[in-house]
Amino acid sequence: MQDFKSGCISLLINQMYPYFDIDGNPPSKLVLVDQVDQMKISDDGILLLQRALWEKCEEFPLFYTTMVLHDWYHNVAQGIHGSPYVEMVRTFFDERTMLILDVDADTAIYKFLQHSIGVTFDSYCRDVLFGGNLVFPNRELRIPKIERFLGSILSLWHINKSDNRRIFFPSLGNIYGRSQKQAIPSTLLIFGDTIEFITIEIPGEPIDTLLSWWSGLSIDYGKFKTAIDYLCQCYDKFNKKTG
Repeated sequence: MQDFKSGCISLLINQMYPYFDIDGNPPSKLVLVDQVDQMKISDDGILLLQRALWEKCEEFPLFYTTMVLHDWYHNVAQGIHGSPYVEMVRTFFDERTMLILDVDADTAIYKFLQHSIGVTFDSYCRDVLFGGNLVFPNRELRIPKIERFLGSILSLWHINKSDNRRIFFPSLGNIYGRSQKQAIPSTLLIFGDTIEFITIEIPGEPIDTLLSWWSGLSIDYGKFKTAIDYLCQCYDKFNKKTG
């Protein structure tokens, strides 16, 4: 099983070089090691993956695959070579700049997986977003992280509706100083051929559901997906007004 999964990841990475028009050679092979960040490309072109992380994600192969390819995209396409470079981005710019780059990587990998293995929006929500939180429960309710999550949802749904990539990133302000289910005014940056700056309202009910989910409350996938669908409807209303 390990050889099969590693072979699939190696094949996908090989396919990504021509897909993203990346110069250079793909990794020569994939090796599991004990002492490494979750992913690293060695000087001799070997892709090193953390063994413990590989084993922890055994039940969620799509989540693990997207995590590896996400890091690969940071490394090869964006020039962010591991944790020291992430800290440099955060220091020289700010945390939200790094999170916008994360959303960019999310959308690039999602569109590639649509093209290569037929990943759908529903399977991504179930196996990557919901499944990933079962592997790594997210208990840190920091607003920038929540903005990144919502930005990814809106950006992936845009691909689902239009088949082209744009980066959506909301600024939510203080989402806690409001009554239950109250809508949240949000400033939204949209990166495409141009950068747009608009104000929209994000429904409060799905945010409250997701906040409960993030904080560790047991929520089944059906309720989680309903919250995601609410957010997608928010995009559809915005797109109908502007399109």
